[in-house]
Amino acid sequence: MVKGKLIVKIWLITGAIGLLFIIIWFSQIIPTPEEDINMAVNAYKIEEYEGLIVDKFIDRKEHNFKKVIINENNQQRVILFDIEISGLYDFLEIGDSIIKNKGELRVRVIRNELDTILKMKFAAIDETRNSY
Repeated sequence: MVKGKLIVKIWLITGAIGLLFIIIWFSQIIPTPEEDINMAVNAYKIEEYEGLIVDKFIDRKEHNFKKVIINENNQQRVILFDIEISGLYDFLEIGDSIIKNKGELRVRVIRNELDTILKMKFAAIDETRNSY
């Protein structure tokens, strides 16, 4: 009987230690909200495109993604503006030409007699610490 209680205690202690290690491991691999935003911003930064906007819509079937379809080199390409909050998506119109260079968050918009550069901005980023 004493031997059985000792085995149960050893299993409980081993299980508790194992659970502690799993919790520590998960806390190391799961990104913080700020890391999530930074990864998304970096994904926007590395994008490069140049084309004519042929469609623009909020995709209700796909998590309400803000989608802009451009014609780039005679192929259609989807550009997402999900977490971008500067109002760029609302500013864009079908027929506009847009240009974005790799490594930047500025988008050049050309329409009729308008030629302007807008900078993308993102929610959860503290502007005083990061220069996005």
